[in-house]
Amino acid sequence: MLRGAFEGTPVASADFEANATGDCAPARRLVRPDGFVLQFQPVHAGEPFAELTQTIRVCTPGGNRYEVEMRNFDEDAYRGTPTRA
Repeated sequence: MLRGAFEGTPVASADFEANATGDCAPARRLVRPDGFVLQFQPVHAGEPFAELTQTIRVCTPGGNRYEVEMRNFDEDAYRGTPTRA
């Protein structure tokens, strides 16, 4: 989990990071009545080990930003490859 600060409103911060993962698909967003913004990025594939990554970002009314990322690696990432032992 990453934690940081942002300037401006939680919605403006979420707008700025809407395409942070470089995907064409838009992020899903929930703006809560208490001012918290939860932004859920779509699953995207990475390299070199065919990993799948999904990220949720939370922007708080107090100016804090939290990011939680889940990754799923294929079998080669755990046992190594000829170029990576």
